[in-house]
Parts: sequence; structure tokens; C-alpha cells
Amino acid sequence: MNTRAPVRRSFFCKMDLPASTLFLADWLHGWRLATQQSMNKMKITPLVSPWPDPEQPTRSVLWQLMVGEGLDPYAWSNGPFDMYSAHTHSYDKVIYVVQGSITFGLPELGKQITLKAGDRLDLPANTVHDASVGASGVVCLEGHKR
Repeated sequence: MNTRAPVRRSFFCKMDLPASTLFLADWLHGWRLATQQSMNKMKITPLVSPWPDPEQPTRSVLWQLMVGEGLDPYAWSNGPFDMYSAHTHSYDKVIYVVQGSITFGLPELGKQITLKAGDRLDLPANTVHDASVGASGVVCLEGHKR
């Protein structure tokens, strides 16, 4: 009979990340799953996941989180006050802000969402949105859900 206690495995256990980052990643993953399950019962709307730690994550940490979810991230950036007019995409997308800030307008919902470093936006396919970049510009990582 094995009397050893079960080993706690991280959702992101295959990554070489510090324990504190793994804890935050597990917490975010659990929170996001619970929230998404609730959203599935309602109309699907964009989901914002604020970065839970006062210390901003590095680009590498965010990249590893996305790869750990099966996403194929790529980076993009815009200068200060750049704007995108309202549009949609035919795919679900995930965006993490690496540095700077960006505000997404959701005209059909009458909402605006401002993201800063570490924040995540899950944007469902066919969601009408626009965007305005903050005063410091923005660098983001983006991946598309299949």
C-alpha cells in the first residue's frame, strides 16, 4: 500500500517557471475555466482576466502561459494613440498586454475595457470591437483558439 501523499501537479507543470508564477498560472486557469463555464450558460461575451500579482509579468512568462494552453502566440505593437475602427474576426482570440495599455470598445455591449501589462482578453469570434492605444503605446501577444 502506498502511503505517500499525492503530488500536486500544476496545469503548467511542463514549463520551467518559478513556483510563484505556476501558482498564479494555476489560479488564473481555474478562475477562467469557472468563468467560461458560467458564460457558456449565457450569451458569450468577452472575458477580461486582470493580472493578479502587483509585479508585472515578463513577455517570456506570458508567452509560456499561451503555449501551455495550446496557443501559437505572436507579438504585435502600436504607437501611442493608434486606433482601430470597429471590426470583427471569424475566430476566437486571446490577447495579453506585455507593456503599455490599450482600450477595447465593445459598441454592441456599450462597454469599454482597458488592459494594462499582464491583463488578458478572451475575445469570442464575431464580437464587434474597436481599439485605442494608450499614451505609451502597446505591445501585445495574441493567439487564436481553434
